[in-house]
Formats: sequence, C-alpha cells, structure tokens
Amino acid sequence: MKAVIFDMDGVLVDTEPIYLEIARAVAARFGVDVPLDALHALIGIPALPMWESLCERYEIPAEPETLVRVESQAQIERLTTLDRIPTVHGVGDLLAALLADGVPMAIASSSPRVIVDLIVARQGIRPYFGAIISGQDVARGKPAPDIFLKAAVGLGVRPEVCVVIEDSPHGIAGAQAAGMIPIGFVNPGSGNLGRLTTDWRVDSWNAEAIAAVRAFVAGK
Repeated sequence: MKAVIFDMDGVLVDTEPIYLEIARAVAARFGVDVPLDALHALIGIPALPMWESLCERYEIPAEPETLVRVESQAQIERLTTLDRIPTVHGVGDLLAALLADGVPMAIASSSPRVIVDLIVARQGIRPYFGAIISGQDVARGKPAPDIFLKAAVGLGVRPEVCVVIEDSPHGIAGAQAAGMIPIGFVNPGSGNLGRLTTDWRVDSWNAEAIAAVRAFVAGK
C-alpha cells in the first residue's frame, strides 16, 4: 500500500487564479506591471523566493519581505470573505475513495501555515489527512524535496512508497528529488502545463482516473 501526498493550491482547491490576481495587484501598488507568464513560471515555490525573483527581475521598489506580508494579508482577506473557496472538480471523490481504502494521505503546500489552515478548515477536509505540512515548516521550499520528505515522516512511511499529486513543475521536481512518484494534475489555472515533466498526467478526476490511482496505490 502506497501513501498519497497532495499539493493544496491548484490540486485540492482551485485558488491559483485568485493568487495570481492578488500578486499582480500587489506589484501594481508599487507601480510595476508583472506579466502573468512570469507569475506562472513561479507557481509552486514559497512566497519569499517568488518575490525575491520578481524584485530582481522587475525592480519592484519594495523589500520582498514587505511584499510577502502585503500579499498574505490580501490572500487571507479574500479567502475569508469568499462565499465558497473554489474546489477542484472531482477531488472530493478521490479523497473519499482513498480514505475508504485506508490509504495514508498528507498535504504538502508551499503556502504559509495560516493559509493552509484557513483553507483546510473552510473545506472541512482535515479528517482525510494524517499530516499537513506548510511552506513554513521546512528550511527549503519546492523544488527542494524537504516538504515531501517531512510529509512522509509525518505519515510514518518511506519516501519511495509515496505518490505525489502536483500541478506545478516546481512541485513535480520536488517530488522527483524526494524519490517519490509524481502525478501531474493538469489545471489550466496553474499555467506552465507543458512543463509538467512526468509521464502520468491527469486532467480530470473522473471515475476512470480515480480507479487508476486506487489500483496503483493498492499495488494492483
């Protein structure tokens, strides 16, 4: 029996378009228009290195740490006031199926702890997961393997038996570096879809895709 580790944004919830809009608005407050493609290329990494990269490339007149705080507050306000956080279609069926099969599951998200906890609470998905790791819980963010290795420790399983479901190239690279088996979830809202360097891609959690994951995890 394998374990399954989920990225959160873009995999469990369809929040990447919200974050992209907020990031562009934050940069605009400092007089800089950051292209959407530039933000797509940075999806999956923690906020601080993302803003460090953008500040260097676009000469944003603010400290990266300041931009992280402004962005995080805007994200919290938006996620708190939304009537419903958009969910990835079909992922609830996948979670329910894996739980019924007794599969250990974890979340490994680059988002800060406050965002992870907010989304998990609002979605009511805490009971599915034996471990929930945020970007603040590790020294190195994706594409380093640290967050996935910590999730495996939290589940009490070896890295080589873990399947990772990710929507970004950085997440896929981190899973591969951890010696885990990546499944690329093709979410149009996450951009960079052609750069998901994994042989197994899923673009919809329909009955066939869920059955395939269940069979693989069970070793069939």
